[in-house]
Amino acid sequence: ISVASHAGKVIGVELNEQAVNDAQVNAKINNIKNISFDMVNANSILINNYDVIVVDPPRGGLDKKTINNLLNSGAKKIVYVSCNTITLARDIDMLKDKYVLDKITLFDNFPNTKHVESVCLLKLK
Repeated sequence: ISVASHAGKVIGVELNEQAVNDAQVNAKINNIKNISFDMVNANSILINNYDVIVVDPPRGGLDKKTINNLLNSGAKKIVYVSCNTITLARDIDMLKDKYVLDKITLFDNFPNTKHVESVCLLKLK
């Protein structure tokens, strides 16, 4: 929803039914018309014809099928949001043949803990 004003079309993908329902209500409340939500596993989607893909996986990171889908997507940019620096590093390493890490910003959303939220911009080589 936060990127909808910067895009022609946004598709949200989430496995959790309540999260999808909440997102649909949020979009309606905010009168956002260029967004839709699908309740599916992200690794089941063949990703193509998108300029930018945003991923925000669980702590376990992206699975190999999703990594392969991203590598074959041709997307110009991938924004990778992560709460686990170990799986983030692993996944970026698996994407490095086609994508380069351009920027990374860290957010201390969890004060007084070792956890940090990372937002990375990867660009197609």
